[in-house]
Amino acid sequence: MKEVPLIEGLRGYLALWVIFDHLLGVCGYSFERLTGIMKFFRAGWYAVDIFIIISGFVIFYLLDNKQETYVKFVIRRFFRLWPLFIVLFAISIPFSLIYSANSIEFSSIFPFSQVGDGLLKERIDSWWGNIFEHILLHLTMLHGIVPNSLITDSPGAFLGPAWSISLEWQFYIIAPFVYAFLRKDKKWAIPIISLFCMLFFFIGKQIDDIEFGAFLPMHIDFFFIGGVSYYFYKSFCSVFFKIIFFPISLVLASFLLLNSDFNFKLIPYLTWLVFFSLLLDFSNPERQNYISVIAGVFSNKIIVYLGKISYSIYLSHLLVIIIIQYIILNFFPVISQKLHLIILSVFSIFFTVFFSYFTHKYIELFYIRKGKLFIDKIKS
Repeated sequence: MKEVPLIEGLRGYLALWVIFDHLLGVCGYSFERLTGIMKFFRAGWYAVDIFIIISGFVIFYLLDNKQETYVKFVIRRFFRLWPLFIVLFAISIPFSLIYSANSIEFSSIFPFSQVGDGLLKERIDSWWGNIFEHILLHLTMLHGIVPNSLITDSPGAFLGPAWSISLEWQFYIIAPFVYAFLRKDKKWAIPIISLFCMLFFFIGKQIDDIEFGAFLPMHIDFFFIGGVSYYFYKSFCSVFFKIIFFPISLVLASFLLLNSDFNFKLIPYLTWLVFFSLLLDFSNPERQNYISVIAGVFSNKIIVYLGKISYSIYLSHLLVIIIIQYIILNFFPVISQKLHLIILSVFSIFFTVFFSYFTHKYIELFYIRKGKLFIDKIKS
């Protein structure tokens, strides 16, 4: 099976969605008070849910196609995640003080905004109060399993977006065992794994003491959807069906969203349903011409490039936003809240992409190559 198309394009759009969410957040626009498209942009956590589905899909794709040992797989994924993550975590520690100062200054200029400076300052103070614990936990990438009853806000300390990196790492640790079970026992593996996923999902729903749902059972449903999607995609590529999925799924998703009174919780599920249907249709050599046109939304060079550097964008964007907002607040404090948002958005997106170009090239790709060289030295 050839490399899966369109995935990078979707990642690019999701990365932008997360940026817009945080831009609105630091400018005092709360999810509850927004409406329409702005409310959608403020719901960037659903973009992360879709990222998780993609991860489930891609990881089972890699496990099925690379056929490498558990040790090699884990080492490869470690070199993919850890270097950039730990560098940006270290940089974010001192800049958290600017983050706190920004929220206080912003609230003094725009007293009717919903930044919540007091809560943010209290949270950041707690990070510094447990700084050594946070550093040790982040070094292991297991900071996402620690409840607030032990250490306050362990998943999001200093580098907020990194909570999902811990979630990913937890998944990487167990995914090869799930894949091996699927290969060994095709008769019982699927019902047993499905049952365990339902059990973990139920357990995850009972947990409310871990920030962002950074403990694996709290997001197991999205990894499950991604993994199942891969096997469906694999079967589809072997025997092409005489059916066009995309328009059917688009109508079905519209029905579900409208009948739920636009319940935002359905967004990650319905978005993946529509995108995955497009992916299936695009993979069919007998696809209709209009499918290729629609797929072009995900295959244009700019959005594909953003998808390729989306890991850097995802981890670095909040740091860039904090720095630029500090400059705006100190040099242009008299502008309106909306103008503040516009200026911050333009410069943050530009410098996030600019910064991510270098971190992708000199940290991500560099250590991916180092990981490959290290793995090549390991005997099978």
